[in-house]
Amino acid sequence: MDTAPKLDSRADMLGNAAFLWSEARLVIAAVALIVGSPPVLLFFPIAPIYGLLVLLVKLSWIVSGAASVYLLYRWSGAQWYIFDKAGRNDIVAFLIMVVSGLNLGVTGIIQVNPGLTFFSGYMFSLIGAAAYVWAAYRLYLAWERSGRRVFL
Repeated sequence: MDTAPKLDSRADMLGNAAFLWSEARLVIAAVALIVGSPPVLLFFPIAPIYGLLVLLVKLSWIVSGAASVYLLYRWSGAQWYIFDKAGRNDIVAFLIMVVSGLNLGVTGIIQVNPGLTFFSGYMFSLIGAAAYVWAAYRLYLAWERSGRRVFL
């Protein structure tokens, strides 16, 4: 029995799941940067489930970091090609996605956001939000053109 097609199919599914998670994260992060950095749930303390919500936010940051590590791993295995080509703008958008995810993963572990510590100020937040929206849009279009596969 040949398991290679099954393994490839699962790797593609995991790659697409990591990609879609990261796409959603870029959009959510852009909104958070525009509105303000602290998670919105911190402003609405719901006593019985507040601790659980904070834990879920931190876990989602760690998952974002793990998804970015996986995307980097798959990208290196695809000989640094995404969407079956190595277009400069696609790579820049991909790197924005991965670096922002790694930043959130570190944030979930050390409880301090290195990106916001280094680049503080609302102007940096607006520039970051614009970069996130551009990257999400660019990568989504490329993903659609490639037949909804990140690494071919």
